[in-house]
Amino acid sequence: IKTPEKPGDYILQLELIRAGVHWLSQVGVERLSREVKVVSASPGGQVGGVEKGGEGRGRKRGGR
Repeated sequence: IKTPEKPGDYILQLELIRAGVHWLSQVGVERLSREVKVVSASPGGQVGGVEKGGEGRGRKRGGR
């Protein structure tokens, strides 16, 4: 996912596709929407923690 260049609050929408057939929203499946906060890049391009709201927990990139 390419992030916006400007930090701020955004809405991320994800939609699934059935390969070669159709977007699932075309048959009534809703897109997944989540509020996300884009922050400025860390020095040296390192990735900090990932913060996630709602259900589940965020995790750091590379974690399991």
